[in-house]
Amino acid sequence: MSKCVIPSCGRPSDTPMCSACWSRLQRQLARTDDILEDLELTGAGRDKIRGAPTGRISHSSSSPMPVRPHVVRAADRLRNALSTWVRDLWETHAIRWQDCDTCDARWLSGDKRHTTPDCGGSWVEKVAELGHVDHTSAGLARWVLRHQNWVKTHPAADELHADLLDAYADVLRVIDRPDDRLYLGICSAELENGELCEVDLFARQGQTAIRCRGCDSAWNVHERREYLTAAVDHQYLPSNLVIAAVTRRAHHLTQSMLRNYRARGRLTAYVHDESATPDEHGHQVRPIRDDDDQVALYRVSEVVDVLTTKYRRTSREAS
Repeated sequence: MSKCVIPSCGRPSDTPMCSACWSRLQRQLARTDDILEDLELTGAGRDKIRGAPTGRISHSSSSPMPVRPHVVRAADRLRNALSTWVRDLWETHAIRWQDCDTCDARWLSGDKRHTTPDCGGSWVEKVAELGHVDHTSAGLARWVLRHQNWVKTHPAADELHADLLDAYADVLRVIDRPDDRLYLGICSAELENGELCEVDLFARQGQTAIRCRGCDSAWNVHERREYLTAAVDHQYLPSNLVIAAVTRRAHHLTQSMLRNYRARGRLTAYVHDESATPDEHGHQVRPIRDDDDQVALYRVSEVVDVLTTKYRRTSREAS
């Protein structure tokens, strides 16, 4: 197994970009709509983050709305960076073939043969057209999110990662948006009275250790994340919560993907049933039936297994 090519990482990884580094980039891509809304408010003289207007804006035909160059520059840099890497990802991974510039021969694989005997034409490489893409920053970010494997296996994954995160960092500096906080569960440290601390724990990007603001207990961020991941693996959750759970682990999943996996027999949907035999964790569930009117539930560990197997099969086919 090789290592992640991101300079600050170096974790063992089957792909140039590891899942942890993709997850960091994915978080920024996923909140592009919110970031752009904040940027628009900043450009109009209103700061949503600090919660107060920076001044009354009056507008008439003789008094145009103010233009803030630093806001425009940050917005343009983000869109240009996204657009550049969308095009680069497509050109790197898109289907290729060769056409003869004289006859109508086309070569995809195997022996190259002209349709006209003794044709002296040259073979010219062709690439499938990108097709329609929403070229707004939000649209481009959604396109990148849909091509996780292309991003993680890109030959210049380190440059892509750095360029996009730098562009997002520029925008965040302009709007002064605070870093996202990572929820690490309830503290649960034992107090002097024998009860457990019930204060919620949060960590900011880059923190390796935190202290509970309630009891001052120290916690390792990585160990808490591992603990929460293990705790949620055996849970049976509705589709929206399953998607949220696996997304935190750098997997891409949608409602349509869940339905397709069920239809093909790769995933089992469950419902709660008090008459069912409890599993090893005490959950009383059974496979859903056509006449059930309950919400379908999915076991998180089973969904992760399907997604992991899908990625491994795709990697083998690509190689």
